[in-house]
Amino acid sequence: MIGAASADDAFRVLTELQYSEYFDESVRPADFEKIIESGLLETKKMIAEFAENCGLEFLWQKFDINNLKRAAKIKFLEQKNSIKNFSENGGFSLLGNFSKQKIEEIIFQKNLKNLPEILATACENAEKNWKKNQDFREIENIFDRAHFANLQKIAKKLRSKFLKNFFEIIVDSANFVALARSILIFQKNLAKKFWIAGGNFNFCEIEKIDNFADFEKWAAKTKFANFTKKIAEFSDEEKIYKIEKRADIFYKNFVRENAAGQYGTIQIPINYFEQRLANARMIKFVMSAKINGMPPEKIYKVLENF
Repeated sequence: MIGAASADDAFRVLTELQYSEYFDESVRPADFEKIIESGLLETKKMIAEFAENCGLEFLWQKFDINNLKRAAKIKFLEQKNSIKNFSENGGFSLLGNFSKQKIEEIIFQKNLKNLPEILATACENAEKNWKKNQDFREIENIFDRAHFANLQKIAKKLRSKFLKNFFEIIVDSANFVALARSILIFQKNLAKKFWIAGGNFNFCEIEKIDNFADFEKWAAKTKFANFTKKIAEFSDEEKIYKIEKRADIFYKNFVRENAAGQYGTIQIPINYFEQRLANARMIKFVMSAKINGMPPEKIYKVLENF
């Protein structure tokens, strides 16, 4: 695809991949995002059918939380009463369990029936918090904390050692990135209210860290030591980007390593879906790059960070 002479030629390559069943004569290169999304939704459907009630919320809930936060932003910051563009371009994911209608009912109509209690409480608290503080960062924090609390509840209920470890990895990564963002973007230490409980780090270890040098020293003693290596010369924005990408790689490596040699466990569908998702993101980037005339050498360079 990268070496194809044009976007049309790259699109022809796409038709030969696992997405071929979603093509017909009416499909054009500009439709590539919908085609890739269809493939991911089909993968989700297949996984959900064969791996019910075993912790798949660890895959889907993050998309629902993203969509709830995006809808809340539309309501509170943009002061609108509905979702006009329920798509990736609009900041939404189609991979969650909540439909556009369900998201609108929850956020705009305050209909919290059939929601897990933790998420319903988060929605109520978000409404109250906005009226009091009008700080959207706190709204995002409320939903994030509910997300992690619900995952922890699921992991404990299923008594899965993998899900317990998986949860801790996700929490530690989130706290690590949150600390980096607080230091590099806001130039201050991370407030305790933005710290997620349940991981392996203690807040008392980091509560006074307010500069990147001290952050590096602390990071060097953790399992995330490689996250801050060789990035001191970059701008603060680039540092954040690299740390977030390395956190994503750490997450994927954990999933892949824990799926190796397994059979009939939750690790298998989680790893399979994450691989399909990563592949889809790469293909989306390549197709978009080809449509916009990006030369192959630059595409390869960008893909080094995927």
